[in-house]
Amino acid sequence: LFAHQVGAGKTFEMIASAMEAKRLGLASKSLIVTPKAVCKQTAIEISRLYPNANVLVTNEKNFKPKNRQKTLSRIANGNYDIILMTHENLERVRISKDYEVKYLNKRIEDLENTIVKARSNYDSFGTKKDSNGEEVAASRTIKELAAIEKQYRQSLKGILNKKTTNDVYSFEELGVDRLYIDEAHNYKNLY
Repeated sequence: LFAHQVGAGKTFEMIASAMEAKRLGLASKSLIVTPKAVCKQTAIEISRLYPNANVLVTNEKNFKPKNRQKTLSRIANGNYDIILMTHENLERVRISKDYEVKYLNKRIEDLENTIVKARSNYDSFGTKKDSNGEEVAASRTIKELAAIEKQYRQSLKGILNKKTTNDVYSFEELGVDRLYIDEAHNYKNLY
């Protein structure tokens, strides 16, 4: 996390970090993701700081359905120092079905454990005593957690029933081992 003031050089740090990681053998392929409005400027900064870098700059045209397979193939098979794309284009890259199933199963398991622990604080009538000995009704939080668990189970069912095609690379198949997100606050609190 580069949490500096505006204009302090976060873009420079991302670029330099990606290039130094490659030079030191800590990464082989870095992906820098920016808002659309600054993607072109970031590409200019990369070429200014590292004129000999092997950079793939993607655009909206590259991620249209008819071009997406070719673009993802270039990313997966190319030996780029940096790949640059917009937030919107990153969202068009799917994750593998296996990873998504594993992720949802883990979330469901965590929720089940949390619900069991929370319910253990209540008696068979759904009440517990507070510090003053007063009865407290079953927590609304337990109901909310159960609703989230149900949503995860529905999502999992949808994913398992979804017919997958192997005609497009998943994120895991791209070979990206470093990911830099400019304006990462756009991604907080998301599923």
